[in-house]
Amino acid sequence: MVEFAPDRPVVAVTATGDAKVAIVGASDLAAPRVVGTFEADNYPYMLSWHPTADIVAVASAGGLVELWDLSDPTDPTRISESSGFESQAQTVAFGGDGTILAAASADRSVRLWDVADPAVPRELAWITGRADAVYSLHFSPGGDRLTAGVGDGAAWIWDVTRPDSHTTHAVLTACGSRVCDATFAHDGAVLVGGGPDRSVRLWQLDPEPVAATLCSTVGTPVTEDEWERRLPGVPFRPPCGDTA
Repeated sequence: MVEFAPDRPVVAVTATGDAKVAIVGASDLAAPRVVGTFEADNYPYMLSWHPTADIVAVASAGGLVELWDLSDPTDPTRISESSGFESQAQTVAFGGDGTILAAASADRSVRLWDVADPAVPRELAWITGRADAVYSLHFSPGGDRLTAGVGDGAAWIWDVTRPDSHTTHAVLTACGSRVCDATFAHDGAVLVGGGPDRSVRLWQLDPEPVAATLCSTVGTPVTEDEWERRLPGVPFRPPCGDTA
């Protein structure tokens, strides 16, 4: 796993076979060098850099989510650890301004913490009900939505504007096999997902352009008589607007 710092020439790298995370200085891309290491709990699966602070979150096989202070990369310091998963923590992500942290597990759950004080993470939500393990988490650019790639081939999106009262925004199920990763495009309007079936799928998340395309290609619009036959008692509302 390789994770670049958002605005610094530093990279955090994990390797298979041990619990060490290496901090690599990349000021000179032709000659990167290890400037520090730290040992996370068990085997680290995923890393996430804080968007504005010298902090890295680590999700590990032991089920812990750790926060490490890398303000001095030669001497990393563990700030805190959070637990609660019944299996390995497989992915982790900071959202928005870095005050919210999300992590997910092979136990099919997602947890959200308030990490405004990284020394004392405060759990905000425990999201359950997925049909399989969660492999990836990413926040939208604005931090108001969270997406998860799931082992049953679905990509979930939650509205986390208020993390402690999150709601399901969408469940996208076009993938036939597990979604190893699903992430938002830079403008948040498209979701990109892929998995071991060697395919990459793009979902348009704004329904208006999709509706406009459908309405321009379906042919004859639904009439009031057809609407009444299929939706008796429901006031007529032209699906493609007023076509009169």
